[in-house]
Amino acid sequence: MAWLPILNVVLMCRIARKSLWYFLGMLIPYVNVLVLMYIWGEMAGNLGRSKWIGVLMIVPVANLVVPGYLAFSE
Repeated sequence: MAWLPILNVVLMCRIARKSLWYFLGMLIPYVNVLVLMYIWGEMAGNLGRSKWIGVLMIVPVANLVVPGYLAFSE
């Protein structure tokens, strides 16, 4: 599921424990950035990290590092 673009967002909503209505927010321009930051923050919160990590997803270089940090840190 993670390799298919639309199903990737569905998987992110499941990990963040949010409804699929957030997927519709991803379809609206400029709102999708806010929804994506919120989803990443909720995913980090569910993994025991700070929810402020979702804000780092708008920083160009940090958005390459944050998924690896969430996946491989304890």
